[in-house]
Parts: sequence; C-alpha cells; structure tokens
Amino acid sequence: GIELWGECYSIDNTTHLGFPISIPDTASVIPQEIFSLTNLRLLSLNYSNISGPIPSEISNLTKLVTLNLSNNQITGAIPSSIGGLVNLKELKLYTNLFTGSLPASIGNLTSLEYFNVFNNNLSGEIPNEIENLTMLSELYLHHNQFSGGIPIGIYDIVELSRLYMNDNDFTGPIASDISNLQNLERLRLQNNNISGTLPNEICLLNLDWDNQISFNISNNNLYINNERVDKFSQGHKTRGLLADARTET
Repeated sequence: GIELWGECYSIDNTTHLGFPISIPDTASVIPQEIFSLTNLRLLSLNYSNISGPIPSEISNLTKLVTLNLSNNQITGAIPSSIGGLVNLKELKLYTNLFTGSLPASIGNLTSLEYFNVFNNNLSGEIPNEIENLTMLSELYLHHNQFSGGIPIGIYDIVELSRLYMNDNDFTGPIASDISNLQNLERLRLQNNNISGTLPNEICLLNLDWDNQISFNISNNNLYINNERVDKFSQGHKTRGLLADARTET
C-alpha cells in the first residue's frame, strides 16, 4: 500500500479517494503517491487548498470515471496527458488558476458527459477535437479568456443540454447548425464578441426562452434584419424579431 496524509491505502483495492475523507489543511500539492493508485475510479480533491500544476502522471489513472479538482489554486496548463483518461465521464476543473489553452488531447475523452473549466484563466481557441465528445451533456467554458470562433463541431454534440460559453472573447458568427442541438436546455453566450446575423434556426431549440438563465446572448455584436439587438433578456421577443425578419425576406 501507500501512505497519504497519514492514512494507508491499498493499491489494489482503493477505487475512491476524496470526499468524504478528510484532506488536511497542510495539503499543498497533488502528491505523487496518488498516481500509484491505478484502480481509482473517483478522485475528488475539491476544496483542498491544493496549488501547483497537475502532474503529467495523472495519465496513470486510466480507470478514472470522475476527476474533481475544483475550487483549489491549481496553476499551469491542463496537461495533454489528461487525454489518457479515456474512461472519464466527469471532469471538474472549475475555479482554479489554470492558464494556457485546452489540449487537443481532450478529444480522446470520448466517454465524457460533464466537462467544466469555469472560472480559470484559460485562453486560446477551443480545439476542433472537442467534436469527438459525442456523449457530452454539459459543457461549461464560461469566465475564461477563450478566443476564436465557436468550433463548428460543437453543433454536432447532439447530447448537449447545457452550453455555457459566456464571459470570454469568442468571435465570429453563430452557425445555423445550432438547430442540431435539440436536447439543449440552456444556452449562455453573453459577454463575448460574437458577431453576424442571428440564425433563424435558433428558434428551433427547445429552450425556456423567457428565462435568462436558460437563454442569454446579450452583449455581443449580433444582428436581426440588419438591426443590432443589444438586449436579449426577453427570449420570446428575440423569437418574434426573427419571425418578423423571416417574413420580410
């Protein structure tokens, strides 16, 4: 076995590590010993006062289904070796100090259903490989410094129910392919530099149009019928304007 924080853990039999075990306040980094626990299916070190980077040896934990490192002070880039965790269904990295861009290897996580990097300092474009995450139901990229266009492959992730890309620096248009996302319940794109004409196809989504939590694309450079619409807090009004535009063309 190995010793972690004064406790002994069996390499063969330890499948869950984290809540509700007590991680001492003295914990400061992700200890290397963890990467010997190759039968781990859940690793949850959230709210653990951990700083420093994620070691590349994270890829040793190939049986992980849930990785929760949220609400710490973890720094550096998300290592490309995280793409070795091919059984992951939940990846929670939100509210840390990550920098750099998302690694293209994220596209290897084809079992992923929940991906959250909210509230970090991540930047760069979203890799096209994200289109490989066909099982993804919830994607949270908000409150970072991501740039570039919305990857066209996102519109093919038809299981998506929640797509949060707000409060970044995304540019370019919303494609008409957004109508593919028939399971989408929440679409939040506000506070970016998204531009162009809002596609009529957005009306085909099954959103709660009058709930600003469900639908918000305000503070962008979007137009309906050549008229900039700054306030999209009233979803039914947006749909009405699109319907009028469709009638006039």
